[in-house]
Amino acid sequence: IVARHAVLRSDFPEEGGEPRVRVHDAAECGLVFAREDLSELSTRARDAALMRLAQDQARQPFDLTLGPLLRLCLVRCAEQRHALLVTLHHIVADGVSMELFVQEMASGYARHLGGDASPLPDLDVQYSDYARWQRLWLESGESEQQLAYWRERLGSEEPVLELPVDHLRPGLPSYRGARVGKTLPDATSSRLRQFAREQQATPFMVLLAAYGVWLSRLCGQGQLRVGIPVANRQAQATQGLIGCFVNTQVWPLQISRRQSFIDQLKAVREQALQAQAHQDLPFEQLVEALQPQRSLGRNPLFQVLYNHLQRG
Repeated sequence: IVARHAVLRSDFPEEGGEPRVRVHDAAECGLVFAREDLSELSTRARDAALMRLAQDQARQPFDLTLGPLLRLCLVRCAEQRHALLVTLHHIVADGVSMELFVQEMASGYARHLGGDASPLPDLDVQYSDYARWQRLWLESGESEQQLAYWRERLGSEEPVLELPVDHLRPGLPSYRGARVGKTLPDATSSRLRQFAREQQATPFMVLLAAYGVWLSRLCGQGQLRVGIPVANRQAQATQGLIGCFVNTQVWPLQISRRQSFIDQLKAVREQALQAQAHQDLPFEQLVEALQPQRSLGRNPLFQVLYNHLQRG
């Protein structure tokens, strides 16, 4: 996999004050492959130790100038049970990339078990080709049309989401977040999908509209901005590439108590269709163009994000 995807063999040393990409040969990329043995522990202790190992792997920083930007740790949990911890820096991978990595690893492992040692075929293009295409696209002036669209959509105001928290907001974020899980019953999920079909919408649109209404009622604000991650893999050639393609859009939501939820959903559906046609502009270019008021304690342009992931 590392030999196939050059981005996994890349690092970013500084030259003349600017970062430059450097691609190493597969045999010289210095891939870190650690091993741990937890098989002597009890089931409960082993699970806790495995979680600590995963957290330690995730918290260990990367050196972008030296690489490698991929770490692997094989953990022996029992004689016939192992866990592989894969840690990549976001500069070389995104969520879709992780799925591709797992698919290629599973495919290679299955072939190895079957006695087939042949590698996966070489790729026709690499992530560096996409980066070059994007740079040419930006330099051609095509981005100006999309920037004009987002300028008009976002306007000149900068609404800040004021969540009714039970403590003072810190001046600097700690990034020590938490996860709260909520599983929808199957019957509710089925009704949601049926409702989306009846409204010629998708579950993403329905849930985003509901999220906007909930945030508006929670904060008492009619104007909201929500960050929306997009895969940004429109070109067929990018479908099988590992790399950081993901982009973030900023969607303004206008919530009014005078409108029905159906009206809110229609507005979200229309915005989704338009945003899909204007998803090439990199988020950092939008921030640079709009020059929002900066604060160390808040994210520019939006403070909440809605990410709709397909499972299964």
